[in-house]
Amino acid sequence: MRVAWGGRRIVRIAAVVLAGGLLAGLQGCGTVSKADCEAGDWETIGLRDGRAGEPESLFASHAESCARYKLPADKDGWMRGRERGLGEYCTPLSGFANGSAGREYQNVCTGAAAGSFLDAYGIGRDIGMARAEARRAREEVDRVTSRLRETDDGIVDAERDATSEDPQRRKVARERLRELHDLRFDLMRDLYAAERELPAAENAADIAEARGRDAFLRRFGYPPG
Repeated sequence: MRVAWGGRRIVRIAAVVLAGGLLAGLQGCGTVSKADCEAGDWETIGLRDGRAGEPESLFASHAESCARYKLPADKDGWMRGRERGLGEYCTPLSGFANGSAGREYQNVCTGAAAGSFLDAYGIGRDIGMARAEARRAREEVDRVTSRLRETDDGIVDAERDATSEDPQRRKVARERLRELHDLRFDLMRDLYAAERELPAAENAADIAEARGRDAFLRRFGYPPG
């Protein structure tokens, strides 16, 4: 399916969601605590899961967690709570927030609410992707800067050893100095490229945010918060 947004046609987000990925990670440990199992307040657990947009299949993991303690799990109560939670989750504001944050959508919304959620999720996801690229650019600047500091420290140590009275130590140090200076040259080139990329990525994220908020306002008639 496709949905119109901002004068373009975008592929519905549900088509690319890997709902199983999150659950696979959760199954490696308990999805609810022993205290939750003992309390047995399954409506509250379901409410929490619904607000987080968790799929119905998560209940099986909850039941398995409680079975480890020989305690039961109440699916009816959990489903009632989850349905209430989904009422809060399946909204345009939630879709925008979850898309912007880069969270996966587990294909849990239905009816008209699903369409509105996905429209808002798509708008937010564009912002989230631009923000992620800006973070990546910042991390690259930080990574190269850190390697430069380490290289400079290594140069200082090698220069000290290059004046040693031990001929072999001097030889090794001078070879190391050549390697370090070559590495520093490459790192300076990388840093120059990364520092040029960073402002462009941050500017693109700002533009994506402004356009996304405007698109949300035009689509839903109110700002996304």
